[in-house]
Amino acid sequence: MAHYFQFITSSQITSIIIQPPEEDAWQQFMLPVDNYTFKSRSRAHWETQIVTPNTWSRVLSLTPNKWKQYWKILSNAKQQHPYRLEELHRVQLGHRRHYPPPPTDGVCHLCLTSIDSTDYHDHLYLHCSISKVVWQKLHISLPQEWITIIANYNLNTTQLLLLNRYSHIIHQLYSLRRLAYKEGNVLDPLTLPLIKNWVSYLSSSL
Repeated sequence: MAHYFQFITSSQITSIIIQPPEEDAWQQFMLPVDNYTFKSRSRAHWETQIVTPNTWSRVLSLTPNKWKQYWKILSNAKQQHPYRLEELHRVQLGHRRHYPPPPTDGVCHLCLTSIDSTDYHDHLYLHCSISKVVWQKLHISLPQEWITIIANYNLNTTQLLLLNRYSHIIHQLYSLRRLAYKEGNVLDPLTLPLIKNWVSYLSSSL
């Protein structure tokens, strides 16, 4: 990468002026600990402002207290395993990348069976035969239900990591199949050996 910096001299680097933060911004985001130390106010903000995704709260009757307990265990697990629980976090928040629109032809791109578009996400994550195989291949010894995946504060760190891996594999596998279909390719059925290979390959990227 040295060639990227071959026209920058050391004197030019040292002449770069670092603009200190504005006083108002500093007071807003930094909390004084003593005369020399500050810490971020974000944790204090998180403790008082609980994120409660509306749809999941309504569908699964989740209270703010349940979300608070879940965010606590997820935060602790993320501190132990940085960047390895982002997919599961997005699923909790209802991120659209994990909830794709139903296929226009009414056929699941994974299992190639006809589906009801109104229950598509239930099918994709819970009932699809391919998703069930992925769940089994990951050895998730929990019921394949939303109450297992969403805001389940009884999970341990290993179970959170497995559910993150499951969310990642389903998202990636579906996205690849959906792209192939949109490009005019005929989707072949996914065989057990092929699913096993995909699970192994996609798991290695986490």
